[in-house]
Formats: sequence, structure tokens, C-alpha cells
Amino acid sequence: DLITLELGISKTDSLYEVGRAYDVFTLSAQMCIQDDGQIFSCDLTPHGKARKIFTTREPLKAISAITPFNHPLNMVSHKVAPAIATNNC
Repeated sequence: DLITLELGISKTDSLYEVGRAYDVFTLSAQMCIQDDGQIFSCDLTPHGKARKIFTTREPLKAISAITPFNHPLNMVSHKVAPAIATNNC
């Protein structure tokens, strides 16, 4: 009801926006438990192929974003959910 009153859009459109925001938070939560690091072989020496290098991603710790006013919940969720999922908050 708040989105409907604030934007002057129909309740159907407001519910659609809430559903989209829910989907974004759900996807971000699913993505944060996946290990996206890479594994490389150390092939600088003949014995290097047996050794492995593992990479990890480190959070930036600060994220800023500007969002439009026409879809406040959906647009903000596209910025906030990935930032929370990657520990950038």
C-alpha cells in the first residue's frame, strides 16, 4: 500500500515490484553461497603442474549507488541485495 500511495500506481504494479525485489534478494542469497574462486596450475617449473593456486574474491567494503525514484523498492534492491551478499556494506 505504501508504494501505491507514494507513486500513484496500481496495487497490481506495486505487488509486482515487491515480487521483483523478493526475487532479487533470493537470487543474491543463492549466489553468495557459491564459490566463484578460480584454480590455476603453477606451470613455471616441471613440478609446478602438481601445485595449485587458489584465488578468492575480497569485498570492497563500501558501495554507493544512485537509484531512480520511479521504482524505489525494485531499483534499490538491485543495489542493496548484491552488496549485502558480497559483504560490501
